Amino acid sequence: MLIKGFLKIFVPLAAGLVAAAAVGTAVGTILGLGTHHTFFYIVVPIMAGGVGEGSIPLSVGYAARTGVPQGEVFVEILPAVMLGSLTAIQLAGVLNLVGKRYPHLSGEGRLQPGKEGELDLQAAGEDAGKEGETRTISAGVGAATIAAARLTAITLYLLGVICYHLFGLPAPVGMLFFAVLIKLTRAISPELQRGDRVVFDFVRTTMTYPLLFTIGVALTPGTS
Repeated sequence: MLIKGFLKIFVPLAAGLVAAAAVGTAVGTILGLGTHHTFFYIVVPIMAGGVGEGSIPLSVGYAARTGVPQGEVFVEILPAVMLGSLTAIQLAGVLNLVGKRYPHLSGEGRLQPGKEGELDLQAAGEDAGKEGETRTISAGVGAATIAAARLTAITLYLLGVICYHLFGLPAPVGMLFFAVLIKLTRAISPELQRGDRVVFDFVRTTMTYPLLFTIGVALTPGTS
């Protein structure tokens, strides 16, 4: 249903992306940041979304193309991503309040408001989250499943490396394309997806913040 809903909103979504990129680049150019720098180091990282899914793959790709160390590129684009994420959260909160105050402006969790028989995405998401947590705790994820999930991630990255050697596409970016493809085609089982979630949560919890701190300390200019 999500895939069908996405196809319905693809045109306005694509138009919004083009408009956001154009306006953001124009504002940066007017402020003297330069069109190239504004688009590739401010607008694109913000629109890519997040650190793990956006900043890190972009910084790796930029480093491969420009020859600049990946850490330096990452530190340069990270502030824009953080500010953009904070702004997006604040605006989402405002829109949520507006939607609650004026219900006729909100779809109330439905892709097509008022359509009979369509699942309420908001309620379904909340219920699925609660049920998912219960199932994960009760069923558990075995070591074999976690190992298979890690092997799947490594395989996707190796496919990205192959794409890099064949087409020049940075390996992390190619890996993301393959991950989206197997998700849309349901090429992996729900059990393996639960294992992927465990691996993701482990990496996010134990590695993200130490990595950000280490990069920040290593690349922060010293004072004389």
